[in-house]
Amino acid sequence: MITSIIILLLLIIHESITSIHLLNTTSGIYVGQTAHYRDVIVQRYLGIKYGRIEKRFDHAEPIRKENDTIIDATSLGPVCKPTIDSCEITTQGDLMETTCGVTYGIFSLVSSANEECLFLNVYIPINNKTNQNKKAILMWIHGGSGQIGTGNLFDGTILAALGDIIVVTFNFRLNLFGFLSSGDERLLGNNGLYDQSMVLDWIYENSEALGGDIERITVGGHSAGAPHAYYLAISPFNQGRIRRLILQSGSPFNIWSHIQANQAMERFNVVADDNQCGSIDGFDGKLNCLREKDYHRIAEYEHHTYTSAYHTNVVLHGDYMNEFQLDLNSTDTLADTEMLIGSNDDEGVFVAIIPILIEQQDQTSLELGKVNYTAVSLKFLAVMQPNKTCLHQQALELYHINQAPDDCSESPDCYCSLFYNYSRLISDVLFFNDYYRFLTQRVQYSKKTFAYEYSYRTSQDHQTLCNDYLYKHKLVGHFAELEYTWGTPLLFEKTNSTNKLIPLINYILYDQNATHSYTDEQIAFSELMIEQWSNFIKTGQPNSKTKFENPWIPIVNISDGLVMHFTMHQNEMKKFEIPLSVQFWMNACSTIETSKSINLNDQASTHEISFTLFSFTSLFVLFILQSSYVMMI
Repeated sequence: MITSIIILLLLIIHESITSIHLLNTTSGIYVGQTAHYRDVIVQRYLGIKYGRIEKRFDHAEPIRKENDTIIDATSLGPVCKPTIDSCEITTQGDLMETTCGVTYGIFSLVSSANEECLFLNVYIPINNKTNQNKKAILMWIHGGSGQIGTGNLFDGTILAALGDIIVVTFNFRLNLFGFLSSGDERLLGNNGLYDQSMVLDWIYENSEALGGDIERITVGGHSAGAPHAYYLAISPFNQGRIRRLILQSGSPFNIWSHIQANQAMERFNVVADDNQCGSIDGFDGKLNCLREKDYHRIAEYEHHTYTSAYHTNVVLHGDYMNEFQLDLNSTDTLADTEMLIGSNDDEGVFVAIIPILIEQQDQTSLELGKVNYTAVSLKFLAVMQPNKTCLHQQALELYHINQAPDDCSESPDCYCSLFYNYSRLISDVLFFNDYYRFLTQRVQYSKKTFAYEYSYRTSQDHQTLCNDYLYKHKLVGHFAELEYTWGTPLLFEKTNSTNKLIPLINYILYDQNATHSYTDEQIAFSELMIEQWSNFIKTGQPNSKTKFENPWIPIVNISDGLVMHFTMHQNEMKKFEIPLSVQFWMNACSTIETSKSINLNDQASTHEISFTLFSFTSLFVLFILQSSYVMMI
């Protein structure tokens, strides 16, 4: 009896110790929470405030510990305010609160928004087998065009536990709060980037407290977060601290990732007009007006154009961006920085509706059966490829956009195949052309680039009447790999019920029952991707020692380079090839007249859907959900 009591007391003491592990950092002393996954304990410290915003549009100041007060870090902090259509304001007496819904792929949450929004989250695995060693660190930058998003959407529990790495996610200022600029010294802008550099400082300064290895810091990001990761690495604020980069579905050359300094003032004036400051004389007057606006009332509004949403963005100006070049050369300072980079099939299919919406007054519904894809495509190309007008008509043939039958009624196979053909044009112009331009230049000057292509279907709802058709035919899309690299299937595996691991966010899937029915194959696929990603973070080599025999090797030259091709049942190394449709856009108008037209369907990598067009006509209605159609990149 006495022995049983002693054992019970020891168990209680052990549980108490593991549950109240304090994290002593330069910004404060924090008590977090523990999560158990398989045989690993993950210490989670949520909502750590790393920066203070003294004045709107100015650089933030780092939080410094003032005393030994223990601060609660068991819940996520408020998000940085996204664009206006994502939020609603509630009032109770004199008090106002802004609540925002933020969705990114299948990741979703509803959170309060606050101007003081610079919070980070830390996930530290405690594994008895490896706990004596300092752990590699992943600093993750979320995407969302610099307009929406939050690090809170990325639950790092599974990635930390299986990968045996420290994961840090965080918020940074968005839209006008983070990127409003005059393009000159009056208002430099890029505050969202400076926020990111503060997180790198915090990680470096607190590596000992985290148990992290400062020689193995990886910065990764998805979509707009990918170029942001690169911009941080190339900036003087890196100071040689970033060892590796992970760029998923985005590159620093993408046209949507930045604007020129001479474009910034036009965006500034749009923001001023939208917030009733445009009529005030002089730049300083407009700026002061914006500074004094109530936080709950000031917002960046969406102004869709063919170049994506017309919004504030990273500005190629100032000390942060001075080292960035739109073309790489032999002086590339990141040539020795190991990089894992890749793209998904169908990158543009979720943003392809934006040019269509521009052409109609009612933006609450969309009748795809009435869309003139030829006209929309030509207008899109006139803006996005103005120097290649001689290619525009051939592009319609290349993507089979001008081959629609006159009558396309009542058959989803007809109008959905039309939409998808058009979306492939959007994918190339907005994503793949710049992605392959960056990758080919990078390989010329660096031998430390691991590339992948991702082709496994998404679980995301496409939010159109083509949803069932695209899902049935294995649509991939911009966000598809995230649920697997972040371990979503493992959160819902049957054995997890014994771990009592409660997800920190919501997951919105095409099949609402899918979270309860991830297959063993999907779980194993997620484990494989986590192993390869975390091995790269730890060693610079993204190889699997347990599930994949073929080594993943870096591309050393374009002519015979290899890339990893991810699918569910046949992951394999394949020859690096620039898609024929991307090669098409490399042509110059002076030479294209003598070149042959390329048949897109000749590509081995062309999507496996058979886009047979049927002679029917139909009314295709797009229902826009509560989430806005900001170009979430």
